[in-house]
Amino acid sequence: ANTPVAIRRLLRRCLEKDRKRRLADAADIRLEIDDALTAPQEAAAGEQRRGPGLPIVFAVTSGVLMAALLLGLWVFRRTRTVASPAVTRLLMSLQPAESLLGGSGTNEQQRPTRTALAWMPDGHALVFSGVRAGVQQLYLREADRLDAKLLPGTEGAVAPFMSPDGRWVGFWANGELRKVPIVGGPAVTICAATLISGASWGDGDSIFFDQGGSSVDQRGGIWRVQGGGGGGGGGGRAEVVASPDPAKGEYSYRLPQVLPGGNALLFTVTRAPQRLEDAQIVVRSLETGKQKVITDGTDARYISGGYLVFMRLGALLAAPFDPTLPELTGGAVGVLDGVMESAQGSRVVSDVGAAQYSVSSAGTLAYAPGGIFAQDLRSLVWVDRGGTETPLPMSPRIYWAPRLAPDGQRLAVYSRGSEGRVWIHDFRTNTTIPLTDPGGTSVFPVWTADNRRVTFGAGSPPNLFWRVADGSGGPERLTTINATQVPSAWSPDGSHLAFWQSDPASVNHTWVLTLGNGKNTVSQWLTTGFNDRNADWSPDGRWLVYVSDESGRDEVYIQPYPGPGPRYPVSRDGGESPAWSHEGHEIFYASRDRAAPLSDRLAMMAVPVTLSPKVSVGSPRKLFEGVFRLSDPSRGYDVSADGRRFLMVRPQQKAGLPTTEIVIVENWIEELKRLVPAK
Repeated sequence: ANTPVAIRRLLRRCLEKDRKRRLADAADIRLEIDDALTAPQEAAAGEQRRGPGLPIVFAVTSGVLMAALLLGLWVFRRTRTVASPAVTRLLMSLQPAESLLGGSGTNEQQRPTRTALAWMPDGHALVFSGVRAGVQQLYLREADRLDAKLLPGTEGAVAPFMSPDGRWVGFWANGELRKVPIVGGPAVTICAATLISGASWGDGDSIFFDQGGSSVDQRGGIWRVQGGGGGGGGGGRAEVVASPDPAKGEYSYRLPQVLPGGNALLFTVTRAPQRLEDAQIVVRSLETGKQKVITDGTDARYISGGYLVFMRLGALLAAPFDPTLPELTGGAVGVLDGVMESAQGSRVVSDVGAAQYSVSSAGTLAYAPGGIFAQDLRSLVWVDRGGTETPLPMSPRIYWAPRLAPDGQRLAVYSRGSEGRVWIHDFRTNTTIPLTDPGGTSVFPVWTADNRRVTFGAGSPPNLFWRVADGSGGPERLTTINATQVPSAWSPDGSHLAFWQSDPASVNHTWVLTLGNGKNTVSQWLTTGFNDRNADWSPDGRWLVYVSDESGRDEVYIQPYPGPGPRYPVSRDGGESPAWSHEGHEIFYASRDRAAPLSDRLAMMAVPVTLSPKVSVGSPRKLFEGVFRLSDPSRGYDVSADGRRFLMVRPQQKAGLPTTEIVIVENWIEELKRLVPAK
């Protein structure tokens, strides 16, 4: 009853539940205290008249006042609510770029097949691979600018990734891993590398990237190279860090990401070519080499705060994750649907599982919408030397690698998909029948020299088999090895089969299978430290034409078989999928624009060749150009016996849907916290 009115008012304001009526902070409380203390001081002169009880009341009042102050501060801290940053979404234009990636690194639907986005470590700017006027380069979009800035010296760039200090952006282009200063300057070569899916630059200057044995090989591992420090020097020679184990059903390692501390690596493991439904996320200790499966999915990233985000066929999922264990500490939750991912693609180089998203350290998400790729149907067409096309009377399928029988009366072709198998088409009757069972496990057919059998790869991993072309009897195994083997061509006498063999631990080479009396033998033809493929025999069986990446890009060469002997260059500015004419006077090969290594626009080239009395290789001449589908490591077309027509695979012409905008979600980490509480 003796508590002063000012103190009562102060207590009420400290305990008020309504924030608008409650005192905002300690400064306001201090003012109330000063006012309350003023009254006793003004009344001090009258203490003699009021009696001895007043000092006691004042002392009690002061104690109550201090208690009220402490109570008010406690209530204030307990009851106040701090507003979380708002989650906002906006569309970011790619201007002056016309689209994301564009002609290089896309499939026929104008969708990227490799990683195309990367935030700078501080989240101030986004680097992306875009195209303008047909030229693909890297662009830098800063947060305080309305358009992106071109990074010179990055022509043909895919898979951008940032250095930890934010000073460099790494990328792949034209058979090399490169880096360029973020502030501008010349690009520097880090090391030679076949086409990658993605890369990660960790602390300690180590860059981790995936690559196969050739620009189209899926059966690749994870490699490491030094970034060259903060200067302009390159990283030198790359070394293998991890390779898939076929005995465990592993097919490829892709899309590496370095975990905090730099002692562990996060990456995707696939179990079969072009199948991402059963892919898994794995963590590998860089100290012990031990691997641990974390969850099903692809293209995982660690998010600061204890989250793992990853893809499952176009859906972005997140789960609480402890990188020190390493393991998920809670269930996965779908957080975003329809993120563009190169899954369910239509070709070997498309289906790598790379998703178009990136999360900055500040918690901002950037992504391209679009979901997974749709399957594309294709037709088989004859194309004459002038480019005139004539379709074959065959139903559209996902065709790969058509090969003509030596007598020209039948065709063997592989189709991928749910009914994937090798088919035989008879030109005399215009009928098409399956040679192998459905399921997509029999790939890349090649005819024997006597027109009687068709050789193909089958199994997991594919080894060499053959079967009588009329379907009688069953497939017969020719080789047994834990490596992928793809037939290339039989020698004219039918005794030797040149084939391609994948070695994820080193490089991939052309091997030769020699038929024997009840025993077949295999031997490696070339023993260089470079990748070679697409071998084809000369009509006399004494030469092989093939593709090698020794120069840093794919080029066509001829070399005597079995050797030794000099090799002779055939292509001048890149070439693949060579074929020898039946007369032996010409070599054909496909050529792509170097700035668009994944584009389907091809030029068919012809080169005159003389082998006797001395070797003479003429200049390449373009016969025709068009949109056609190849199918490395097998040749993706064939040539008629008279050399006047080419059997090509024509993809369906679909309206292109280039990606022209990116979705930016600011403060996305707040949404992640709400949807997936970390433990």
